[in-house]
Amino acid sequence: MSEPPGPWSRTAVPPTVPAAPAPPQRSGPERAVNAPWPVVAFCALIVAAFLWQISVGRDQAVARFALVPIELSAGRVRGLFGHIFLHGGWLHLFFNTTALLAFGAPVARVFGSSPAGALRFAAYFLLCGVLGGLFFWALHPYGGVPLVGASGAISGLMGGAARLIERRGAVGSPFSRAALGFLLPWVALNLIIAAAGLAVPLPIAWEAHLGGLAAGVLLLRLFAPRA
Repeated sequence: MSEPPGPWSRTAVPPTVPAAPAPPQRSGPERAVNAPWPVVAFCALIVAAFLWQISVGRDQAVARFALVPIELSAGRVRGLFGHIFLHGGWLHLFFNTTALLAFGAPVARVFGSSPAGALRFAAYFLLCGVLGGLFFWALHPYGGVPLVGASGAISGLMGGAARLIERRGAVGSPFSRAALGFLLPWVALNLIIAAAGLAVPLPIAWEAHLGGLAAGVLLLRLFAPRA
């Protein structure tokens, strides 16, 4: 970096002007994934579950752990959690784990990387996924189409991340301009998908997206540690 012009050479410093300290140097290489470990752990868990799904067969995995509304109406609740860890294919898995890294990182930083913070993140993530699944079920209580994927839980992370924009990492209002500018396009996109689905069935669970998003927005203050 060039120095400002002055009467001294590059190597000389006048006695009355202290030399600026050298900037700290990194002791190791740059991390490839700069996300808190609870987020990375959930990504690894979701990938491991997908590999298990491949090993046993997609149909068998879906039959055992997907959320099927009519089965939930009959009292079989295993799919409320299980559906979060199943995915429809490699592309579905890629998009969800990428989104988990992107939106989970700011939320997990607020919760902290201690064991207590990791537990808060896990509870928040899973509860958003469960509530997204329940919203899907509430709109189709006797439907037979299975719900799979972590996108409801990830929409919850999006809702939480939106509340962290205005105050730069501290929990802010969901009605701030910054939060609404983040949330409303996602809401609008899912409403468009819902309207399009009336004409042509689409394999996108907009219901879980919107339910998870609302849960994430409303529950962040409950889970975030007090400042």
